[in-house]
Amino acid sequence: MGDIWGRRASLTVSIVGMVVGTVSQGLLPSRLSSGEAWGQFGTYMLFVLRIVQGLCTGGEISTVSTYIIEVGSKKTLARSMSLISVSIYVGFLLAQGAVWLAQDQLGSDAMRQWGWRLPFLAAIVPGALTIAGRRCLRETDEFQKERQVAIDEGHSSAGDAVSDVLHRGYAILIAVGGMASFAVFSYSGLVWTNTFLAKEGLPKDEVMMAGLIARLIQIFLAVPVGWLADVLGVGSVTFLAAAVQLFAAFPLFAWLQANSTSVAVMYAAYAVGFGVIGALGGSIFNMYVAEMFPTRTRNLGVGISYNIGISFVGGFGPVFCSTLFEWSRYGPGGYMSLGGLITCVTLLVGVKMHRAGFVRMAHVRANPYWWPCADLREGGKAEEHSSSESETSEAALALGGKDCAEKHNQLEHAREGAERATGLHRCLFGSQTRSVAHLGWKSLHHPDGYTPEHVQLFVATEGEPLGELPIFESEQFWSLAFPGEMVAVPPKPLPNRICRARLCMKRASAHGGPNVRIQSIRVLTRRLKRAKEDGTFLGRRLWHDSDFTDCVLRSEDGLEQKAHKAILANASPILSRMLRSATKAGEVTLPCSGEVVRALLKHCYGLFPDIRALKVEDVVSLVEQAHALELSSLSEDAAVAATQCLTPETVVPLMRGLRAFYKAGSLVEEWDNLVRQVRARQDLSHAALLGL
Repeated sequence: MGDIWGRRASLTVSIVGMVVGTVSQGLLPSRLSSGEAWGQFGTYMLFVLRIVQGLCTGGEISTVSTYIIEVGSKKTLARSMSLISVSIYVGFLLAQGAVWLAQDQLGSDAMRQWGWRLPFLAAIVPGALTIAGRRCLRETDEFQKERQVAIDEGHSSAGDAVSDVLHRGYAILIAVGGMASFAVFSYSGLVWTNTFLAKEGLPKDEVMMAGLIARLIQIFLAVPVGWLADVLGVGSVTFLAAAVQLFAAFPLFAWLQANSTSVAVMYAAYAVGFGVIGALGGSIFNMYVAEMFPTRTRNLGVGISYNIGISFVGGFGPVFCSTLFEWSRYGPGGYMSLGGLITCVTLLVGVKMHRAGFVRMAHVRANPYWWPCADLREGGKAEEHSSSESETSEAALALGGKDCAEKHNQLEHAREGAERATGLHRCLFGSQTRSVAHLGWKSLHHPDGYTPEHVQLFVATEGEPLGELPIFESEQFWSLAFPGEMVAVPPKPLPNRICRARLCMKRASAHGGPNVRIQSIRVLTRRLKRAKEDGTFLGRRLWHDSDFTDCVLRSEDGLEQKAHKAILANASPILSRMLRSATKAGEVTLPCSGEVVRALLKHCYGLFPDIRALKVEDVVSLVEQAHALELSSLSEDAAVAATQCLTPETVVPLMRGLRAFYKAGSLVEEWDNLVRQVRARQDLSHAALLGL
């Protein structure tokens, strides 16, 4: 519900269901007050109301976690999320306090007759206040953006949300494994051990007081643990909590077992020791799980992971502890330490998979997340930087204005920083592959056996690759992706670049591919990301295919050369502005010869034009046109090539052409090199003096 109709609606439904389920239990008929028939009906209704209460409670935790992680400040996100744990522990204490107060004031007989109803009926007061308060909540901005994208692309149904979550099996497993330590310890360490101590003969009042102290320690340590997670990262603190549980749970339980009648040991080991372990693991587990899923499936993903972890991993803990206790009196302690071991291993494997690109563990705050691994933190910075630009990149590409080059430079800077941080590229699809591209913090490969006739789709949704799939064979469509970006180079590109990428997503879904949506798509950014296949540039392959249909580049002597409009628009911001108004076929006329036009096109496609074969007038014209189109590398290459084969016949026109750039502050090194060569050769100096 939270991923379809919104976080606010889900919060309202969950709290209403909890209040109705709780208060209604206080109104049920009992055998003592209403007879056998009504008592049996009350038993059946109690079963139904408990199910409603449990379902709404499970949905409440996941929705509250999703809401806070989307509206909270990134700097204090863990502290904000720790308040959820504080509210849970305070709720437990208030519930226990209400029961104790009723028992103390009414007595056992009155409690059996009607007093048991009072704690249930009293829940209507905080429940009504909570319902009234949630009516003032606003919907999160992240959900509203995702909702609009889903509506535009026709992926707003519940089936789409469920399908998307089920495609994230790794994320669910890592989320469940990451909270295994907390789930096991909550039910085994805090609940079952309390019952165990009471059965060992310790005074019930002392046992209840020890449990109260453990809960108070969890309350007071929750926010400091959240602060620690804001400093070191939620992954680091989760691993630390699991490691403490791994090495401390068994010794503490063994101490309790060896001194099962000692009140002092109970307070030290159970109240303080178990309370600290519970605070470390239970303060930010909800943030760890919420980080595993993107906005569009976060509510459902957190709900599934949380309820599986609590119900199956933690819920069966008391049963396992009782069984293990019969086999060995120290077995429950080993079981608690095993929960910590599972979480430690899960986190290490998850970080490994994150670095390899199979899963993304931090969708909200990538830095800090995993303190022991610096390259992951730097990769998170680059990814976070890249995603922060993504919302404005589409507008920059659509407008084609001056900001386009600036946005591209920022993107390149983030990508290079990520490459330096990782130090090496990681393969996604096995070892027997050949490289297609090196983009961002990982390298994308495609398996052997596919040909250019297949439609290859490599998609990255918010940094997490969903795999590759040949969609259909009627076109050639190569798509290269890295975190937050999709770069597509089709032989026959559609006019609208953004629509082309979204059409590709719909085709993938229609042909059984992954149901994916990319919130921020940057297609063919200013500078074409060149991909290598068997040592040949992708642009060169497209050039040799000669399948140019949507753009014509015309010279002043009437020569026409067809090309890909998408490649031209992204090779040069000037050409992008010239072509952006064209809806179907773009036409551009350049004031130069046909040879110069062909050299410009070769450069745009990643080939190396033979500049030395051009006439000197064409070389000067090529420098001028490349400079005008902001193809700085081509203008520099042309100037360098021209200065390497100077003759008395070419020196004068070349110096005249480059002098204007030198005065404007461009091609300074090339001009200095030209002057040095002219001064070094007498024939060139003589020709230059006569000509100039």
